[in-house]
Amino acid sequence: MDGWINKPGYPIVHVKKVDFGFELSQERFLVSGNEQETWNIPINYLSQKGEGRIVLSGMHDIIAVDSKWIKLNYGQSGFYRVGYEYHLIEEIVDRIKSGELNGIDAWGIENDLFTISRMGDAKVSDYLTFVDRISGAASYPANADIVSNLSFLYNIGYGTTFEMDVGNLISKLNSDIVSRLGFKPRTGEEAIDTSLRNSALSGLGIVRDAQAISIANEAFEKLVNKGIAIDPNIANRVYALVARTGGMDEFELLKNMYMHEEDQTNKISLLGALGHFSDLPIANKALDFSQSKHVRMQDDYVISRRMSSENPEAIKVLLDWTVENWGFLVRKFGKDSEGEKESNMLTLYVANLSCINNEIDRDLIVSAIRGAGGASENVRKELENSVGTINLNIKLVKANQ
Repeated sequence: MDGWINKPGYPIVHVKKVDFGFELSQERFLVSGNEQETWNIPINYLSQKGEGRIVLSGMHDIIAVDSKWIKLNYGQSGFYRVGYEYHLIEEIVDRIKSGELNGIDAWGIENDLFTISRMGDAKVSDYLTFVDRISGAASYPANADIVSNLSFLYNIGYGTTFEMDVGNLISKLNSDIVSRLGFKPRTGEEAIDTSLRNSALSGLGIVRDAQAISIANEAFEKLVNKGIAIDPNIANRVYALVARTGGMDEFELLKNMYMHEEDQTNKISLLGALGHFSDLPIANKALDFSQSKHVRMQDDYVISRRMSSENPEAIKVLLDWTVENWGFLVRKFGKDSEGEKESNMLTLYVANLSCINNEIDRDLIVSAIRGAGGASENVRKELENSVGTINLNIKLVKANQ
């Protein structure tokens, strides 16, 4: 137990097939590269021969079982990552599709493979192939994690070699989800389905899926012209989809709806939608509007946050706007509402830039913030965290060139 309490981090266990079973090895899992370290790891596993258990206490060990496949961390109760040889992943896919491995274990394999890919230690194409093969059989929470992770990869990988492959898979898988669940929520549906639909629509918005945008525009036109309300469970997604390929007319309409909306939840949905315009001059107008008298101080980061996470075309606009307006933001948020200490809002604008995926833009924001002088300890810490994330993004992109 002392090893788990006193050692920083947690392990990753690597698995490969050998003639007499499966060879395990462990090391400390780090985002910046793994290190040799050992834990006493209780490992539950499932194979063709059934369930088993072993304690991996050294750097290496063997599970001597006659099986084509094995799933470590069976039941996902262990605190460690698992890295499989890819041909083992291929065998495990069949177990997921047959139902031998449930949604929890499918999620464990999927999430480990995504995380390893995200660190740049496995190819994104391997993750995409795995996801494509299990998509029809993946239940919750694996399906929800897949939708979220694909959106992340598209946003970070925008303009790179894997952008198109990720985008095509998002269109395929997310459209299937929306087709199965329906665009509109059903009476009495489970909260999991409501959440999954919203996530799927978000991903379709990110890739500007024509069919999803068409349906959203139809619902929006009925709201504007006939007063037919949009289900509040999907209103935020409808507004965002309308904005993705919208022009100045849609921008002004959504902005005016925001300014006259009294329901605070719907008001925030309308405000957030302004951060989804892929038209770059409009995106810049949206950022300027976020600092206007019409937006409460506690809400003015909403547009930039949406732009950062769901509008890859406008990330460069967001970067340039932040650099240009950094002095203004420091003056605005240098004190909290009582004028006593720096507001935490300032760090949110730094965190929004962690979506950057290249050295030039990274160095630009670092130079702008540090060069302005007087950066607080909170801002410096957030900048350090964001630069660490950006460096991982750069590593991911380079590993998949």
